Amino acid sequence: MNSNSEISYDAVPYQSFPYASTRPANIYTVGTLFGVAAPDFRSARVLELGCASGSNLIPLAFQYPDGNYIGIDSSERQIEMAKKPVSDLGLKNIEFIARPFADMPPLDKFDYIICH
Repeated sequence: MNSNSEISYDAVPYQSFPYASTRPANIYTVGTLFGVAAPDFRSARVLELGCASGSNLIPLAFQYPDGNYIGIDSSERQIEMAKKPVSDLGLKNIEFIARPFADMPPLDKFDYIICH
């Protein structure tokens, strides 16, 4: 390899974990404590940037079926890994998109945008 710029992001997927601090329920609680009228996390539209294989977003979609969840990652390999548990669980309220952030078309509004 001549330089790091030639290494594909898909070549070595990184592990994906749930992050409690990014859960909309936590953000809702903190917002409420500071007087912010935060949207109901149980039915929220949530966007995760850099979602990897979905380990942070899939549990939310499972726990809160009235919510809507979109995960974006530039790694097609990670996104393909995310789609299997979504299919296995029969989740209809979650979508994963493989695309660099800079190439995203405008999206609808979201109640929570998370990134870690």
